[in-house]
Order: sequence, then C-alpha cells, then structure tokens
Amino acid sequence: MVGRYDIELYNNKVHYHLNIKRNITVLRGDSASGKSEFIRLLSAYNANPESSGITLISEKTCSVLTEENWRLFVESYKERIFL
Repeated sequence: MVGRYDIELYNNKVHYHLNIKRNITVLRGDSASGKSEFIRLLSAYNANPESSGITLISEKTCSVLTEENWRLFVESYKERIFL
C-alpha cells in the first residue's frame, strides 16, 4: 500500500488523529501517552462497530495485529492498515 492516510478514532472521552505513511505501523511513544488505549478502542470498534460507541474515520480498513494472527492477516489483506 502506497500513500498517506488519515485515521481518526474517538469515543466520548478521547480523540486520536494519526497520519499513516505505510500499511504496517508500529505505535511508539512515552509511557501513558495513549498507545494501549488507542489499540483497545480500535479492537473494540472492530469487534462491534455499531454498538461500541466508537467512531473510526479512515479511507482504508484498520486492524490490530496480535501475536496469534499477524502473519495470516498480513499475507491475506493488501489494502489494509495494520497497527
């Protein structure tokens, strides 16, 4: 996947806005800067988008890679952003 993509993810308490440059992105930063909360919100949204209370705005589908599924997902989906 080539290009830059904006991702907005929010609920009634927090609002994240990221600009992604590649399809596999590693979140890094200081302790307590919101990385784990971002991943938790994205996972909750992916599990149940309609009733999660979370809004995702992204041109591409966004998914969270776990130790169990990362290789299968990366090989299977070409037009997806993985975090």
